Amino acid sequence: MAELPLFVCDFCNFRMCVTNCTNSDYELGNLNVPVNILDKFADFYGTSIDYLVGRTDMKEAYPKSEE
Repeated sequence: MAELPLFVCDFCNFRMCVTNCTNSDYELGNLNVPVNILDKFADFYGTSIDYLVGRTDMKEAYPKSEE
């Protein structure tokens, strides 16, 4: 699978209708990205939240728990 660049603004505009101002605040570190958005990022890119935030080097997603 080809590695896709991770652009907050592209993903948020496509999936969550977040304003450009909010996207800019995420990228500048003025706002923290909410966990529910990080979860959608992880699902979209097939990885884990831990990988997205730099807590692991393992790109593979964890198995989903059955709830």
